[in-house]
Amino acid sequence: MIVRGFLFLSTSQVVFVLTGFVIQLGLARILGPEQYGVYSVVISILVWIRMSIFSGVPVAMQKYTAENVDEAFSLRDRALKVQLIYSFIIFSMVLLLSDPIGRAFKDPSISYYIKIISFDIVLFGLYKFYSGFQNGLRRFGKQAILAIVYSIVKVIVIFSLLSLGLSLVGAFIGNLIASCSALFLGLYFSRGSSEGKPATQVTVRSLISFSIPTTVYALLINLFSAIGLWLTKYFLGDSNSGFFNAANTIARMPRVVFLALTFVLLPSLSRSLAQKNLERVKEYIVQSYRLVLMLLLPIVIIISNASESIIEVLFSNRYQVAAGPLQMMVVGLFLLTLFVVMKTTLVADGRVLPLIMITVIMIGAEILLGIYLIPRYGIEGAGIAMAIAAFIGSSVICTCVAIWYRGFLSFISLLKFGLAGGVVYFLTSVYQPRGLGLVPYSLILYALYLGLLFVMKEVTLDDIDRVRNSIKVSNTVSTLSENGSA
Repeated sequence: MIVRGFLFLSTSQVVFVLTGFVIQLGLARILGPEQYGVYSVVISILVWIRMSIFSGVPVAMQKYTAENVDEAFSLRDRALKVQLIYSFIIFSMVLLLSDPIGRAFKDPSISYYIKIISFDIVLFGLYKFYSGFQNGLRRFGKQAILAIVYSIVKVIVIFSLLSLGLSLVGAFIGNLIASCSALFLGLYFSRGSSEGKPATQVTVRSLISFSIPTTVYALLINLFSAIGLWLTKYFLGDSNSGFFNAANTIARMPRVVFLALTFVLLPSLSRSLAQKNLERVKEYIVQSYRLVLMLLLPIVIIISNASESIIEVLFSNRYQVAAGPLQMMVVGLFLLTLFVVMKTTLVADGRVLPLIMITVIMIGAEILLGIYLIPRYGIEGAGIAMAIAAFIGSSVICTCVAIWYRGFLSFISLLKFGLAGGVVYFLTSVYQPRGLGLVPYSLILYALYLGLLFVMKEVTLDDIDRVRNSIKVSNTVSTLSENGSA
């Protein structure tokens, strides 16, 4: 079951990531910076709102359905009422606030597009609800099919409508049709009556209590990712929003594996903390630091140093303005990845309030820095604001983890990672092939980085096995709850 589930869900995750990237690149080239900027702002608002829809009840469905399989259909019916009421409340609020949102961005077209895309809030929420139901029943194959259908329909419909001249409207309608397709299929997979089945013991209060903290944190951490784009739109207009999102699309790609890593760490840390095995907790924290630096640091260095070439290959010369912000944003999202990985320790220990407070501080810092820097330094100011705010947040949370759990990386290990990273930085500074030649060159540099760590005995064969096993498990688990999140 686990192996088959892994194969199904890994496939759906690959399809989801690739189609999402294709949509971003295609829209950027077809629409141009100005219209792509409008699309980026509207879709970022939609994605942020959708976080509140699928981070709550659908995730609770995964948990409680798995724990109460005999009561699955009665639980489905009870939870569906909660999901529908909540979704329609959010949908109504978005419609009412669409005009004020447009005025806030000084762009009436934003209001028009939000009204179109707002219907996706209910449709996507219901699709994720039935996806969570399939997950709770361990029907991983059907859950994977739902995600793949959503991804494939979305990319086909969007580009078909664009070819018919529907432009931005076509791009947004593509989201609606994709959600409808996955929803109808989810209804078919989830058919079955609760009559004659055991009544669920899970109360509405339990569903809501479980949903609130996960929803609040999901909204906050995704708000951090959206603020830079929104402030860029407000101060600098549509074209710069397009440039910002082009840089952000590239910068956030390396985070995929590490968002999955948190799902692997959580049960291990929870068990060790329950057993009061602080040495094991410390070991997990140190391993997490090493994995982030081992796998992500060279990618950050290469993207930062080769930002102009990467932008040219992926988004065309029209987006070269994004190269400067990309240098800072990839650093900021590297630090945000470290933040997200380290927050797992606080979640496992039930320290949700400190985590939310730290996240709020990080968001506040980005807002204040953005308001100051963006009008003065343009789009690069947005990248700097994100990087500094992420540094503040990651520094605070890493300090808390070090004080509370004695979890930190030794100076010698940091020095070794720094030396290996310095070699990669030097080589990318003195020579960068143009175009697609950058891909094999980057792979060679990545292998050199790992080789240097291996020679310095900072990376061992056990580490390689651990990475391979972590990726297998993390891909499976992360797909259970994250697929379709953007």
